[in-house]
Amino acid sequence: MEGKELVSAWLNSVAQVSLKTFTPIESFQDLPAKVKGNSSLWSERFFSNLANPQKQQDKVQHGIHVATESTPDLILYQYRVKDLELTVVESINFTLVFVGGMALFNMLERSRAEAIDQAAQMILNLKDDEHEWVFQFPEKLEDNAMFSTNPETDPFAMYSWTHRADGGIHRRVLYFLLFKKLPDKVGYQNTQTWFDPDFRAKWRRP
Repeated sequence: MEGKELVSAWLNSVAQVSLKTFTPIESFQDLPAKVKGNSSLWSERFFSNLANPQKQQDKVQHGIHVATESTPDLILYQYRVKDLELTVVESINFTLVFVGGMALFNMLERSRAEAIDQAAQMILNLKDDEHEWVFQFPEKLEDNAMFSTNPETDPFAMYSWTHRADGGIHRRVLYFLLFKKLPDKVGYQNTQTWFDPDFRAKWRRP
């Protein structure tokens, strides 16, 4: 599958940041205006109306992580959509959605793909006027499995976010990974410069 290295690098960069080390913030409105605009734009593109973190009626827990030498600037959203517990970790380049509340490994393996498709239909914007995503699964959906809607397309070189979405199982938890790729930009941005200097100085951990 093309792009495994990029997906793994982003997944590992997030895995380095324990959820306990995110700094809680009161609400989405505490973020810098430029970050709020970016996050809102991509949430509209990536999520179903039901699962969009900006449209939740119930309380969403928010947090931030200020970049270090080896980790990116990150926003954390934690909330519930029906029976699913969603942990969304967003950077300037990608959005990662970890799906709790699914007992994937209690299912027969042939049932896992169907369960993942059902979760994707609930959480993601799988089809609109610009795109249609259908995940292609490997033969075995075991821990550390990875899958994609377009595994032959290089996510680094692709023209638009519409061309590919990914997913997998990491530490026995289902995740989806969405690429913030715009047609007018080559490659991706520096993951450690999403927050402005004033915000960074205010919220950096000692």
